[in-house]
Amino acid sequence: MKTISTILFFSFVFSGYAQKSPVTKKIVTTSPRLKNYEDSVQYALGVYMGEYLVKGGFMTLKLDQFLSGLNDRYKNTPRKIGDSLIYPLIADYQANFQNQKTKALEKEMFELLKDRQGVGKLPSGVQYTIIKSSKGPKPEETDSVLIHFKGTLPDGKVFENTFAANEPVLTTPATVIPGLNEVLQLMPVGAIWQAFIPAALAYGEKGNNRIPPNSALMILVELIEIKHKR
Repeated sequence: MKTISTILFFSFVFSGYAQKSPVTKKIVTTSPRLKNYEDSVQYALGVYMGEYLVKGGFMTLKLDQFLSGLNDRYKNTPRKIGDSLIYPLIADYQANFQNQKTKALEKEMFELLKDRQGVGKLPSGVQYTIIKSSKGPKPEETDSVLIHFKGTLPDGKVFENTFAANEPVLTTPATVIPGLNEVLQLMPVGAIWQAFIPAALAYGEKGNNRIPPNSALMILVELIEIKHKR
């Protein structure tokens, strides 16, 4: 696992960077506890590790247990947990952390929409705003439609944008995620809507290679044309 390998071996990378860095031994510290260059390096290493762990979601560390594991690793003393359990434990922790994060972002997104003017709400839980209205025909579930869309996670990360690539997609409402399926059948040709889709009507608990499990989505969609009615 890349995450664990980074934690175990980043000190070698860091020390290699320090050897090449122009600051070398010109570090000056105002702390009486850091008496020399070597002390400063060790302190910087600790800060680096702490920053890496916090960014990785390890924010509830029990310092005594963490240091015990670190000590056992570096001294190569018997571990309190079998090696076969180390990676699965951390993978499970990170998955739980990501799930909590995505659920919190979904809740925050819909809380912000609650009092916003002009937001349509469907019984399924999908919400939408009309960016551009139209009086064109509306597709049925099995119709072929040409669309542009921009998909965004609640944290603002764009996972796909056909507008930017100028490459509209030919699809059918029946083959897209349930929330977008519902929205497309309500849109007239020529309209542009911003859809806010709960995780349960997007990629659910599985997610995919670009979308975390349990993530809500924001999808800006333009219905360009109904290519073929079945």
